[in-house]
Amino acid sequence: MSFLCPFIVINGSSTTTITDVKVRSKDSGKIVTVNELKPGEATPPNNIYQNGNQHWYIDFKINGKSISRHGKECGFRDNDNNHIAMIILYPENFSVITPQSNGCTNNHY
Repeated sequence: MSFLCPFIVINGSSTTTITDVKVRSKDSGKIVTVNELKPGEATPPNNIYQNGNQHWYIDFKINGKSISRHGKECGFRDNDNNHIAMIILYPENFSVITPQSNGCTNNHY
């Protein structure tokens, strides 16, 4: 069963602007591109349809350093439908938080 899962991308740094943000969902093909996210700033919600797991491909720059994180697999539950998931970018990594905290595994980095 496929369901709607909105998500936002947040700069989790308290001091540093993140630039050249690209977030793609492998399963839905949804792409978010942001030139600049100031500390604590978030994108407007973006909607994807998905059915259980989502694989994220994330690229961004912080302090001029390019960071790529590919293959982050996150589980979603049916009751996550229409609740906002968060992708939080940090200087050296990122977190994906689903409404039900259904866990994520790290792959390919």
